[in-house]
Amino acid sequence: DNERLVYRIQNVRKLLKHTRKEK
Repeated sequence: DNERLVYRIQNVRKLLKHTRKEK
């Protein structure tokens, strides 16, 4: 479902942001 995809993208974005902040 599109909603699921958006959720997945948001999660990845959050992870990426966290990694960027950590780095």
